[in-house]
Amino acid sequence: MKQWLYRAWACGFGCLLGIAGWSWLNAQAPTTHKPPTIGFINYAEVMRQSYEAQDIRKFLQAEEQKFFEQLQAKQKEIDETRKQLSATTDQTQRDALERKLKDLDYQFGNIRSDAQKKLTRMLNERYANLYIKVLYKVKAIADSQGFEVVFRFNEDWRDANKREVYYHPDRVMARLTANNLWPMYYNQNTADITHQVINLLNREYQASSGGQPSGSGQ
Repeated sequence: MKQWLYRAWACGFGCLLGIAGWSWLNAQAPTTHKPPTIGFINYAEVMRQSYEAQDIRKFLQAEEQKFFEQLQAKQKEIDETRKQLSATTDQTQRDALERKLKDLDYQFGNIRSDAQKKLTRMLNERYANLYIKVLYKVKAIADSQGFEVVFRFNEDWRDANKREVYYHPDRVMARLTANNLWPMYYNQNTADITHQVINLLNREYQASSGGQPSGSGQ
């Protein structure tokens, strides 16, 4: 009886030692971290297909056209003044026309400088605001689908289904030399969230504008 109890005690004590030893080994072993789940977004494609981005381009083109028309009108005045200057020999008239021509040239330069400043400011403000919206959509998708890191890259996908174009040597070298992250391989079904972001942006923009999208998808 005593021998049986001794054996049972010894077995139990051995098991406890084994469990303690296994726990100690696990504690000493280096911790293995799971690699982060990585996603990708083609920002160029978002800007191409986003209804808001398309409307921003249309707005900027319209503003640019306004400045262009002002420059055209001013250039017409300059050309007309030069014709008058070349057609007269009266020194008093020539002096007046030369002063007018100098003033018109100054106005032309001001219009061009003002256009560059205003168009640049409008472009920066609108695209920066859109970037924040994209950022929130990326974060929402990443949080819901478990992406810990999302990389942005720029790539023209309009010919992505044409292998002879997409893998043309010029296109390949452009990717290799570009100063942006270009994913060499990734699972488009799981890691690419580009079109999810586009869909979220467009639904929200369409709802806020209260009508059909005015973008053309160019």
